[in-house]
Amino acid sequence: MNNVTPFRKMMKSSVRIVFVLLGLAGLSSLSLERVQGEDSPDEPKTLDQVQFDWEVQLEEIKKPVTDLQNSYQAQLEKLREAAQAVGNLKAVLAVDQELTSFRTSGTTEVDDSEQRELARLQGIYERAMKERLPAVNGQLKQAYTAYRNDLSGLITAYTQRNELNRAKQAQAALEGLKEESFSIGDPAPDGVRRRNIATLENSLGMKFAPVEITGGPSEGKDILFCVWETRNRDYEAFMRKTGTEKKKVSFDQKDDEPVIAVSWDGAKAFCAWLTKMEQEEGKLREGDVYRLPTDHEWSCAAGIGEAEDADESPEDKSDKIKGYPYGRHFPPKARDGNYHFQPEDGFERTAPVGSYSPNKFGLFDIGGNVMEMCEDTVERPGQSVLYFVSRDTPFAFGNPDQRDTVTESAAFFTSHRTFTSMEKDNNVWIGFRVVLELGER
Repeated sequence: MNNVTPFRKMMKSSVRIVFVLLGLAGLSSLSLERVQGEDSPDEPKTLDQVQFDWEVQLEEIKKPVTDLQNSYQAQLEKLREAAQAVGNLKAVLAVDQELTSFRTSGTTEVDDSEQRELARLQGIYERAMKERLPAVNGQLKQAYTAYRNDLSGLITAYTQRNELNRAKQAQAALEGLKEESFSIGDPAPDGVRRRNIATLENSLGMKFAPVEITGGPSEGKDILFCVWETRNRDYEAFMRKTGTEKKKVSFDQKDDEPVIAVSWDGAKAFCAWLTKMEQEEGKLREGDVYRLPTDHEWSCAAGIGEAEDADESPEDKSDKIKGYPYGRHFPPKARDGNYHFQPEDGFERTAPVGSYSPNKFGLFDIGGNVMEMCEDTVERPGQSVLYFVSRDTPFAFGNPDQRDTVTESAAFFTSHRTFTSMEKDNNVWIGFRVVLELGER
């Protein structure tokens, strides 16, 4: 017994030593991993993270301005309610006009003698905005520089890791940046006032908003874009009145979804019919006309008109400006528009117009849903048929099954153009948007 006990004690001690040694080995390994982790370079942020951080920063910087804008809009709406309560039609229309212009490109000119309260609110808003803009724009410029540096760093990091698709996406985001896009303009520059044009609604319930055209034959003219793509209900009214027919599509559509499978001639015939009908009803003046937008006008409505040469052909300008209608990231997210990348948005094909956020002019679906025909046509060498120009990226582009591997496509650029034969009138991804050109007043 006396010999066994020391042996057991020795064994227990040996086991303890082994466990201690194993524990020390584990700690040493863990410590080594921590040291190596501290010495290894950090994982670069993803492009989505960088863009999200940038958008959060922009929102914070712009907060003093957006707070002022929200306050001004709330005061305008109260003023409108007061005018409506006493039946003052002229005051209601003046405030509506101001609300429309304020949401697009600044304040409108007001006759002080008749609309003193509106003019007073305008003056307070414009003075307050001018006080805040220098500081805000200074911060925006600094943030813009930092964002460019972040994107450049991403390009380098992804290239070093041989993740070239991600590097290309970061490069596209960088090339799509314009410094002037990240500054807030004066709400009422000296000597510059928009003509008093409010959003209009026609006899079909189509709503129109003014878009300033820079360059080209329609520069300086009063051009209003329909805020959404022409709906089935609009075109059906035309077919009922004229006996016109169009090809049926293979899937069901609702009345408020964009009309498709319409020829270029059919779209122009709709515009001519609508013009004639409303002129006869006294709802349009002589010289006012509904029509398709020109290619350059569409660019202005999409926010790239000033960056393009109005005199160049659509073919020469196609895909030259990188960037997307919804922002700087790619692929588009579910909130960005009706693209085929988002099966979870509930719209398998076309979506009801106005389902997504509008752009700065109040126009919906400038990106996504359906392509939109333009007035412009082009000729192809050796072919007798003309081709019409379409803009926008439709719901049919993109494969949701390849969402993780999709690479940047120029077909999503705001500057992308599509050229379609006049002989085709059954494209389920092509529709049209109407503009209203107002004649001289």
